[in-house]
Amino acid sequence: MPGGVRRSYILAVVAVVLFALCYHSSSPSQHRYNVRLNQDVQELNLELSEAEIEDFLKTSAQKTKSEAAPISTTTSAVPQAWNKSQGDDVEFVVVNNKVYLKGEPIPQKVRYPVLKPSKGRVLKNMDFSRFKGEEKEFMEARRRTLLKRASRVSSMCKARSKLATSRLLHLVWDLQHQPNVVWCPNYKVASTSWMVNYLRLAHFNEGNPEILKLPPAKREKRPIKVKFGARQKKVFELYPAPSDGAELKKAFEGAIRVMFVRHPFARILSAYRDKMSKMDPKPREYRFRDLQLAIISKYRHADSPETSPFPTFPEFVQHIIDSTKGYQTAEDWVEHVKCWTPYWAQCNVCSSDYTLILKLETMSEDERFLINLANYEELKKRQTQEWRHLHNATSQDLASQYFSLLTHEQILQLHQRYLLDFQLFEYALDDYLKYANDR
Repeated sequence: MPGGVRRSYILAVVAVVLFALCYHSSSPSQHRYNVRLNQDVQELNLELSEAEIEDFLKTSAQKTKSEAAPISTTTSAVPQAWNKSQGDDVEFVVVNNKVYLKGEPIPQKVRYPVLKPSKGRVLKNMDFSRFKGEEKEFMEARRRTLLKRASRVSSMCKARSKLATSRLLHLVWDLQHQPNVVWCPNYKVASTSWMVNYLRLAHFNEGNPEILKLPPAKREKRPIKVKFGARQKKVFELYPAPSDGAELKKAFEGAIRVMFVRHPFARILSAYRDKMSKMDPKPREYRFRDLQLAIISKYRHADSPETSPFPTFPEFVQHIIDSTKGYQTAEDWVEHVKCWTPYWAQCNVCSSDYTLILKLETMSEDERFLINLANYEELKKRQTQEWRHLHNATSQDLASQYFSLLTHEQILQLHQRYLLDFQLFEYALDDYLKYANDR
């Protein structure tokens, strides 16, 4: 929120509270509460009655609802602190229009360190002497490939110094293994599979009596089923960020920082198939069905012969092109887009010096490198061909089917929206431009 808007909002909050005080000044005496209001780190300490508090919360809720764009908000996981340092006289705290009772966790403003890409300095200096024979040869060879990726990112980011800013990130903090790993998930890029891997690493649901009752043949995969609580939210709960700012900085700087990428257009196609071609796509709180209907309403003409209850791929792509036209910053993308936010914005690439940039196209080798490096012994027996299958089915076999529905101009415009991702991670436009229906 820009400074001017933030100051205006605080003034609006003050006006609301003053109105409440005046409105109820003639009311009978009521018990009054000490309340702390906080809007983007700006605070007010007030004494309010129950009626005044009710008026304030109603007005704030209405204001928030009227200002919010439909299907557009997102939140980042941030370290939590318990509301116990507010003083005995404060019954609850209102932070950005949300009420936190004494003892409840409240969001804390923590600055993530800015680590400019270093051409893979940490990876380059790693000691691989613990690996022997063929495994050491593999690790050394793969390191050379990963260093080339890191060098490319460093060169591209060096020319874009304005991108080196501190932002809150939605990360998985594995501080339980040595070396520590901090992973930035990107939707539709092995995120679900590696969420499952981290549940396995945490031995999630081992000892669950409901699972132990099942026959051995069914027992193995049940711990990672949604029915038994295996959700992405659980992964973030199991691997939280340090709550102390200094500890977070130390952990972030000392960990192996990891992200996964794939061809940006393959990811968009995967997101379309997962979120735009189902009646009830998950997660429901993102309201993808509402977005589907909004796209159809805007881009499907009344005389169109198309009768699908879902947006067509060209309609979806045109929505991305139009809705992101004015986006200039990472905040623009992160605050308004779900599942197809560019990698550079989602993971703050030019400020995080990622140790490992792993690609879905070479995931068999890349995940083997990560598993070896991080000593993920529990996963070594589970290296499967799932990545290869996913890449072949979505990126190759389906690319011509869907991108042949787009015009040359649409593909070029979509490329412009994700240009930095193409440049950072060396993906080619021609792989998809050749499918344009008017080439």
